[in-house]
Amino acid sequence: MSERDHAFYAPQIFDVGTDLAAARRVILSDEEMGAEERWRVETPYLVDLIFEHVLLSPASLVLDYGCGVGRLSRPLTLRAGCRVVGTDISYDMLALAVREVCSPRFIACGPPALDGLGLRFDLALSVWTLQHVHRLHETIAWLAAKLRPGGRLFVVNNRCRAVPTDLGWVDDGLDVAALLDEHLDRRETIPLDPAILSRFLVDRTLCGVWEAR
Repeated sequence: MSERDHAFYAPQIFDVGTDLAAARRVILSDEEMGAEERWRVETPYLVDLIFEHVLLSPASLVLDYGCGVGRLSRPLTLRAGCRVVGTDISYDMLALAVREVCSPRFIACGPPALDGLGLRFDLALSVWTLQHVHRLHETIAWLAAKLRPGGRLFVVNNRCRAVPTDLGWVDDGLDVAALLDEHLDRRETIPLDPAILSRFLVDRTLCGVWEAR
């Protein structure tokens, strides 16, 4: 965070040890329906959206950026048979993801290790992640570089930022959609169903697909 804000980036909130329930509460906050119910309802809905808007096959290589405990990685490997690489800044989350996905078509690693693999992806997912990252411009450029030409980025994200700091969650005013448009081509903006996600979430959420240049 900037000196102007007198706040410092503090991602330790994502360090949950081996507690899956705690991880779910951090990944999905308790607005309206509660984290567990939201997890149960939202997860299959988002998976269906991905399959409606992106073509996936067993040959597809997918990057799940901010994979958490692998709640999207697991159904993608099962339903499409695709290969998924999950990455997250929390090594606790990555360890849980390996356990929860439990698939030979899934691996988990931190961003530095991923850089060393030299992989280019057909699809990247960023679901409820970009609002939390520290250096947003650099992160979006990094994601764009991880896609093959024509590869897609599927995004679900708060319209406002919520960066974890020593002073709590901070909105630094950065425009996620504008930065995505700067680095990739927007293919479509996807309307979300308030009957599933609640009007509260829908009014505060950006969902869309971008394409690498």
